[in-house]
Amino acid sequence: MQREIIMSQFENFEVIIFDLDGTLVDSLTGAANCLNHVFKKHGFPVLKPEAIAPHANDGVENMVQSTSKCQDKEQLQILIKEFKDYYLQNSEAPCYPGVVETLRALKKKGKKIGVFTNKPTAIAARQLKSPGIFDLLDFYISDDGHTPLKPSPDAIISLIEKNHFDKNKVMLVGDSDPDIQVGKNAGIKTCFAAYGLGITNKDLVPDFSIGNISELI
Repeated sequence: MQREIIMSQFENFEVIIFDLDGTLVDSLTGAANCLNHVFKKHGFPVLKPEAIAPHANDGVENMVQSTSKCQDKEQLQILIKEFKDYYLQNSEAPCYPGVVETLRALKKKGKKIGVFTNKPTAIAARQLKSPGIFDLLDFYISDDGHTPLKPSPDAIISLIEKNHFDKNKVMLVGDSDPDIQVGKNAGIKTCFAAYGLGITNKDLVPDFSIGNISELI
């Protein structure tokens, strides 16, 4: 009797773009601790991680502004700089279960895999190298001060055009609003990582959803 071969619904995707925070690594607790360190120093209220979570993928400047509610532009810049400096030295973030194994399996299948994060480049690189993800990537996009960040689709469109990828075979995997939005803005398929921070805009409907990253294999 011939055994039935069940193919993954993701088999036809040749390029997979991953978000970092809440998708590959669990950085919320560490980011919250660093943010609260700076807030406490400057007399701002200390926040619980769940209060910071909705802003965690918005980029550092937006996250600090949204959570501090600081109206003084000069002081806001001080908060942002001190957070970046402190976070860079204390930015370790553990991988979610199965991440490294899944990325290795996808590479073995010949997939191109990379990361698109709104996190500053130095911090993103540290978090990618620490758990051993960095060497598995074919590309990564981060906040280098020049690259348009999510939800702008420009970086993804540029990546596709420069590498001559088939847009219909590119998928973005992420856990929050900016991830799903940037994928839709770029005209590619999106997959919601339901184990991460979560989508707050219920009008954003991803093409797929996974409860564990290993479901991509």
